[in-house]
Amino acid sequence: FSTLELILLSCSGTLWLIQLIYYFVLYNKLHKRKVAVRKGKVRFLEELPPLSVIIYIKDSREKMLHEFLLPVLEQDYPKFEVIVVNDAPDHGEELLLLMQKQYPHLHYTFIPNSARYISRKKLALTLGAKAGKYEWLVFTEANCYPAGKNWLRLMARNFTPSTQVVLGYSNFQYKNGWSHKYRSFDLLFTSLRYLGFAHAGRPYM
Repeated sequence: FSTLELILLSCSGTLWLIQLIYYFVLYNKLHKRKVAVRKGKVRFLEELPPLSVIIYIKDSREKMLHEFLLPVLEQDYPKFEVIVVNDAPDHGEELLLLMQKQYPHLHYTFIPNSARYISRKKLALTLGAKAGKYEWLVFTEANCYPAGKNWLRLMARNFTPSTQVVLGYSNFQYKNGWSHKYRSFDLLFTSLRYLGFAHAGRPYM
């Protein structure tokens, strides 16, 4: 082997070793957690706490917003409120005010167009958190559909006294095509990384 070939071989071996560490150390933590849950070794809350669900929206079409909000508002959960913070009050306001009449646990506020802030999204989440009346806050967005009616239950069962933050996983809706498959694959490994690091006590997202 030439010197260049040896260098390239060493670099490839190093990268391969890093991948092995990811797979067998970091990702394996998630697998062990799943096995522990299946065997009943993980303790979950039995009495579910009341929740404030904070939703940030911006330029959402009414049809899309309606389709998203319904499964959130109709969650199978004993006590919760939904707070929608609108970053574009000209979009969706009429729909939200109409839905409030049917769902009394839906609350709505907005950021005025004149507001000046480094990050309007951070401002929106701050306003939503301050508007919430419950201790536990659940954050989501208008393009993330709940996996089912028990989404809040599955999240809240982890809100133990020693827990400060609970992270969730989101995936793309299944569609045909290599582009979608690549994005789903990339999102899967991104999620495995941040969930693995969080489980190891080193969260970074």
